[in-house]
Amino acid sequence: MRAPPGLSFNLLALLFLAHSFFPKLRSHTTKFFSLGHYNPATGKYGVGPNDTYLLVFCIVLFTGLRASIMEYMLAPFAKSRGIAKRKAITRFSEQAWLLIYYVFFWSLGVVGLARRPRAGCVELPS
Repeated sequence: MRAPPGLSFNLLALLFLAHSFFPKLRSHTTKFFSLGHYNPATGKYGVGPNDTYLLVFCIVLFTGLRASIMEYMLAPFAKSRGIAKRKAITRFSEQAWLLIYYVFFWSLGVVGLARRPRAGCVELPS
């Protein structure tokens, strides 16, 4: 079963509008947009139950992003390349989404690892 892109958009729009126009709700809606459990003594974030809000936000965001890209970009692209059957269009869209997703996040991971300081390595002057 595929999630309709409109459902994710409506949930996120409701959350953003509630956050923007109802200041009394910001103590609740801020949990969806930021990391919780900051420890000022260490300058790091801990793990806690409020992390669930950010996780749910990311799940809804990526579900909507996936559904939108598949429906409004990849399916029309498949049709323009001569794929006519609905099952084949869906298969093409799912496989193309996986390619886009993995290439993007693999590249992001490589960049993150390249910028990470290495333990035991001496930095050479540039």
